[in-house]
Amino acid sequence: MQFNYEARTQDGEIQAGAVDSSDEKSAIEFLQRHNLVVISIKSSESATGSLAKKYLSFLYKIKKSDLAVFSRQMAILIEAKVSLVQALRAIVEQEEKKAFKEMICDIASGIEAGMSFSAALSRYPDAFSLF
Repeated sequence: MQFNYEARTQDGEIQAGAVDSSDEKSAIEFLQRHNLVVISIKSSESATGSLAKKYLSFLYKIKKSDLAVFSRQMAILIEAKVSLVQALRAIVEQEEKKAFKEMICDIASGIEAGMSFSAALSRYPDAFSLF
């Protein structure tokens, strides 16, 4: 999910932008870790958009072949000593399917907020099995 924010830097300058995160709290924590004081933050999704997304989620089913490619990409990047979050962000840049891209971005945001990789994956039980 994307959040639009307005924040103040340590120099007192006002900065505006957008950040991808799983929820508002995680977005604020991310901005604070980057030495920003959040003035305002708001989800860029409309209420109707998130309701439609919730009820039409079956349309965004992730294919097993996409998961296989994702797993292989992750294995290669981790073997190359790329950090977990950097690996996820690199895969997001290459992913073409919007729903899968949002899912991976949300997983990366969760990890940045302090969640374990397995906990971040477990938020998507339809895509990632307990195994």
